[in-house]
Amino acid sequence: MDLRGYDILIESFLEKKITVEEFERTYLDKFVEEDILGDDLYQPLQWLFSEVDEYTSPEFYPLEEGDVDEAQLRKTAAEILEQIRALK
Repeated sequence: MDLRGYDILIESFLEKKITVEEFERTYLDKFVEEDILGDDLYQPLQWLFSEVDEYTSPEFYPLEEGDVDEAQLRKTAAEILEQIRALK
């Protein structure tokens, strides 16, 4: 299955090759511009999209209950990467 570069993007984030801000901007843009994804790939990527969208940088806003911080975002990204790589 073609993962459309999502695996590489997520891996770059997890390996700290890009910052959380770069990942947030790139992932949101990429996902919104995506044409058609198969359901198997869409579901996990949609879940990650919602987490990225909920990400709050404590540098700009105080974290509140239910906010996604960088640690939570990394945990979710690692889980999603495992899921989508299993689709190959």
